[in-house]
Amino acid sequence: MSVLERCHARMRGLPPELSSILDERTLKNMTNLTLTTDLGNIDIHTELEGVDNFEGLWERATVISIFDYDVRVASLEDLIAMKRAANRPKDQTHVLELLEIQKLIREEGGK
Repeated sequence: MSVLERCHARMRGLPPELSSILDERTLKNMTNLTLTTDLGNIDIHTELEGVDNFEGLWERATVISIFDYDVRVASLEDLIAMKRAANRPKDQTHVLELLEIQKLIREEGGK
């Protein structure tokens, strides 16, 4: 069973009575995929402004564990860069919040 199946992922915005097929083919053909899961909302993007490339994101990523799966998530620095590049009103607010989180981490001796 895939991690998406285990957390009951479905495409966000679809009526509950419509099923989503989240197989390898779907994932390979989507550039942006917004999902609702038991864990909350998850956004999957294959093209992002503000960062160099996938390899760079991969190397700088933070690893977290979800349902016994190790998952890489964008580093705080990359997330800030992507939010700045998107520059929507909600992203501008997120940048301020993320900068405060970054400051707190640094003050506590983190990265």
